[in-house]
Amino acid sequence: MVYPKKDVWQRESQEEFIRDLTKVDPNVTGTPVQLFYYTDLLKKSYEEAARYSLIAITLLVLNLGIGKHLASDEIAAALNISRATVKRDWATAKLWLRSRLSG
Repeated sequence: MVYPKKDVWQRESQEEFIRDLTKVDPNVTGTPVQLFYYTDLLKKSYEEAARYSLIAITLLVLNLGIGKHLASDEIAAALNISRATVKRDWATAKLWLRSRLSG
């Protein structure tokens, strides 16, 4: 069995432990490894959901004629993502909103 030297509940220590383990065995498994990858995936999915929410709210505001239009560059800068991601997310949010409003 292998035990970490540091507290694996701290993200930096957990990342270091997983990195060290994968140097020894790239196919390593176990609770710390699963926890590391699951929390990373969860964080990314929350960030994506937040982007979609922001876009949907912005679309609703624009459709109601309230506020002023945000440019793709401004949204990308505010969310620290690429302009291409903003455009892709805009398109996805529009399709989702249309399907919800029509159905």
